[in-house]
Amino acid sequence: MSSILKGIVSRSAPILRASTLQKAAYWSGPPRVRISFAEKAVAGTGMILIICAPIIWVTVNVKHYKKSHTE
Repeated sequence: MSSILKGIVSRSAPILRASTLQKAAYWSGPPRVRISFAEKAVAGTGMILIICAPIIWVTVNVKHYKKSHTE
């Protein structure tokens, strides 16, 4: 049994080792494509709305939540 496991491990080790090696790439300098202010504003507004929408919804509808628990 141990010879079978040794064979499996010896055959799979190079495959597993090759897939775990990663090369990090760090780039410095200006971006390749400049993003306009309008695109940044739209993206920022969208992210703020997506994050705040559930909070605002719950805050506005707290009365409905309280009514459903008291009945």
